[in-house]
Amino acid sequence: MLNRLFDRVQSRPMNVCFCTLAINPPYRQRAQSLIADALAMPWIVLTDEPNDFVDLPVRAIRHVPTGPMAIVFQTRIPGTGNGRGGPAYHDKRFALQAALKEFDTAIFIDADTRIRSVPRLPRFRPGIAVDKSSHRSSPII
Repeated sequence: MLNRLFDRVQSRPMNVCFCTLAINPPYRQRAQSLIADALAMPWIVLTDEPNDFVDLPVRAIRHVPTGPMAIVFQTRIPGTGNGRGGPAYHDKRFALQAALKEFDTAIFIDADTRIRSVPRLPRFRPGIAVDKSSHRSSPII
């Protein structure tokens, strides 16, 4: 499963981590499941409740959202564009920023994603990269 990626990471001088944003109880629970799918990798989690992650081998960082989160869009903000979505929020960038302070490369994964297996990843240059071959339309990678 993750052994191929982990072996590749260990054989390179570059260090890589996964990161996610977990604000509000439903997303903290989803993030806990996601992290459990990939315990062999280092994780950085930005969250409103770091204590929810004390039993997992992650670096949980307290984060106060700068804008509305998904739950607000679902419950209080009307959709835009004929009911097709609402405004985007950008706090994911802070998870990447925190991860890049400690690692050469950060891979952001949405908290509501589950990992079954990791595709063979290209060699990423340090920093933020997008790899279209690793993208899936389904939230399971």
